Amino acid sequence: MLDLAMNRVAPAVGFGAVEMSGGLPPFAWYFDNEGGTLNDPDRVARRQTSMARGSRESYVSDDGYEVEIDVRWPASSGERHVGPVLLMLYGACGIDLDLDTDPDLRTWLDRGFAVAAPHVRGGGPERRHQAGTRAKRDRSLADAAAAIRHLRAGGSAVVEATELVVIGASAGGFLAATTVNTCADDVDVCIIVNGFVDPLTSLLRQDNLVRAGAEALVIVAAADVRVNPRQGLKWALAYRSLGGSVELWFDPNGAHDCWGAGMSPDALFDWVDAALARARARNRAPQPAHA
Repeated sequence: MLDLAMNRVAPAVGFGAVEMSGGLPPFAWYFDNEGGTLNDPDRVARRQTSMARGSRESYVSDDGYEVEIDVRWPASSGERHVGPVLLMLYGACGIDLDLDTDPDLRTWLDRGFAVAAPHVRGGGPERRHQAGTRAKRDRSLADAAAAIRHLRAGGSAVVEATELVVIGASAGGFLAATTVNTCADDVDVCIIVNGFVDPLTSLLRQDNLVRAGAEALVIVAAADVRVNPRQGLKWALAYRSLGGSVELWFDPNGAHDCWGAGMSPDALFDWVDAALARARARNRAPQPAHA
């Protein structure tokens, strides 16, 4: 995206425009009157090597519904990323997650992750939103599970997840929580942030939390007025009772969209790196012999 309103160059220079790219700071381009680039070639080269690559593709859910997924990966991976993937889930209120404006995208890419955001039913325009609400809420869950299979099984043309981290905030926390059951063998780490996990209903129906698998991080803000913080607390306790590995971050002053004041800005990224390292160590550990 070029922001032409930010053209502030003298007529003697020629023309200027600011490039806006997801996960990167704005970059000012300068051209002479013949169209030649006036930027420092070394700076342009450094930008090119650090740029994110992106693609929009589609996959098919369990009922044949076609779902679009937005994917970004580090330029250093080349045309196809094979490595860890962060799957960002939401799918509610007619909203799709926008990777172009995500403030954490650059950090995930710098740490070697690809980032994917599926446009599941429940989000997006009215027709798709209604297709994933109320009695059809299970369609959002099915679309999320299909996204994980798409990324893990080599169905994507641009990304293959060797390790998969799912993260969901608010209503997205419900989708993230279900994946530890619906995709237990494919999810390595699950992060729930002020999640609307509705633990009582989910446990009674046994469609959200049945067995422990992925290592989980549950983040709860005490001053959240949109989602009762008890939901995240109960989910964490229930997951632990099933033998799951779960860590709870409790912010006594945090709100629904504002938590972690005073924490290191790298705390979440560092925790994910450490959790994946623990998962790798477990996978390398020798298995006990069976009689």
